[in-house]
Amino acid sequence: MRTVRFLPLVVLAALSLPPTGAPLAAQGVTYTSVTSTKAGGALGAVLKLSGSSNITSTTYLSGHKMRVDDKDRSTIYDIDGSRIIYIDHKQKGYAIVTFEQLRAALDSGLAAAKQEQAKAKEKEKPKDANAKDYQLDYNVAVDRTNEHQKIAGYDAQRMFMTISMGAHEKGQEARADQGQMVLLVDLWTSTSAPQAAAFREFGRAYAAKMGQEFRSSMKGLEAAFSSNPQMKSSLEAAGKEMAKNQGFTLRNTSYFVIVPEGKTFDRQLALNAGAKADAEAKADAGQPKKGGGLFGKLKAAAAAAEQQQKEQQEQGGGKSAPQQATMMGLSTEVQDIQTGVPGDAFAIPAGYKEVPWRGAH
Repeated sequence: MRTVRFLPLVVLAALSLPPTGAPLAAQGVTYTSVTSTKAGGALGAVLKLSGSSNITSTTYLSGHKMRVDDKDRSTIYDIDGSRIIYIDHKQKGYAIVTFEQLRAALDSGLAAAKQEQAKAKEKEKPKDANAKDYQLDYNVAVDRTNEHQKIAGYDAQRMFMTISMGAHEKGQEARADQGQMVLLVDLWTSTSAPQAAAFREFGRAYAAKMGQEFRSSMKGLEAAFSSNPQMKSSLEAAGKEMAKNQGFTLRNTSYFVIVPEGKTFDRQLALNAGAKADAEAKADAGQPKKGGGLFGKLKAAAAAAEQQQKEQQEQGGGKSAPQQATMMGLSTEVQDIQTGVPGDAFAIPAGYKEVPWRGAH
């Protein structure tokens, strides 16, 4: 039985928003979300063929418990019980992992990583006297806009988080056009959606519990950040800005962008690439399926990617220098919200057998 899904500590920190004092609806909230990929070219073709381009999930949230269902699995987060329950509906089985077990697994992973790092350092070859030494650059920025949109019937406000990573030669000044890998997160949050207060309370309680259970592990993670003060300060600044957000995210789209040397990141280009991938997906859905199997589709996708590159070069004044490339986007949007949860939402189905937890993998 595979048990792959749990809330990472970084995500838990993001969920820990200050409580507003609003009473938590006793009946809870149920909502449905659809996660879709925004990928063009050959990657988009593979995702469509594999059926992984759209995934629907249902979330039940009440008090300090949350259950997330997808096609074949359910995951129940029980904060007060200090445990997570993984349910496999195909195998009619379930596994229970306690927070203590998760902490032990994390500590073991950190220790193994430290040993591997030490071994790698021992095997390092002496540096060439003429070799250049580089320093990593991290930057995290949050931009709250005045844009509003109705999503699932509720008003949502838009904000962006941009996480960029590059490298510059030590002793030299970092440049804006030195080349980067960028993660752009496009968030639409609502303070009027019924799960906003409920999710704040759940996130607060989860983070508090994890803070108690994972205190020793967090020290090990902090040591990793201390090696790069710039990354630590950027994340802390972004965390403070995100903590001002009192709403629930109704739409969350992430774009992975490669920016070549000599170019600076253009947010609108990334958004345009995502919009084009959406349009292509909708157009493809309305067309009869073409023959040729996987190789035929990949060939057509490669031709489309070549045409896209040509268009980018023309937009850049005919220059052959490559533009930034949006590799893939991942979007999750809430489509239906209902108050209340079923009475058995957090119960293990009758007749299911318990199996040992094999760890997160």
